[in-house]
Amino acid sequence: MLKVISMSKRILLLFCVVVLTACETPQENMNIEPAVMVKKAKPVYPPKALAEGIEGWAWVRYTVTDKGTVINPVITSSSQPDVFDASALLAIYQFQYTPRHVNGKPTSITGMSYRFEYDLDKYPENYHQE
Repeated sequence: MLKVISMSKRILLLFCVVVLTACETPQENMNIEPAVMVKKAKPVYPPKALAEGIEGWAWVRYTVTDKGTVINPVITSSSQPDVFDASALLAIYQFQYTPRHVNGKPTSITGMSYRFEYDLDKYPENYHQE
C-alpha cells in the first residue's frame, strides 16, 4: 500500500510538471505588435460646463478588440463627476486602433486608458461644436 501511494504521488507530480511546462510560453519567443491609435475623436464640450466656465478632465479605461474598435469604456475618475463623463464616453467609442498582434494574430487588449482634457482656452478648436 505504501508503494501505491508513493507511485500515485509520483504520477501526480509528473502530471503537474507536464501541464505547467505545456502552459509556459517563453516571453522571448513571443512577437507582440502593440495596438496603435489611428483615429482619435474630439469630445463635445458639455454646454452646461461651457456656459458655467467649468474646466476639467475625465479618465476612461476601455478594451480594444481584435478588430481595433473600443468596447466596455468606464470612467475611472474625473475632476467634475458627471460633468464630462458622457462626453468622454461618446468620444472614446469613436477611437480606432490597429489591433495588437501576438505572434501575427490580432488580439484584444484590456486596460487601455485615455485622459480627456476640457480646457476653455482651447475651445472651440479642440472640441466639436453642437
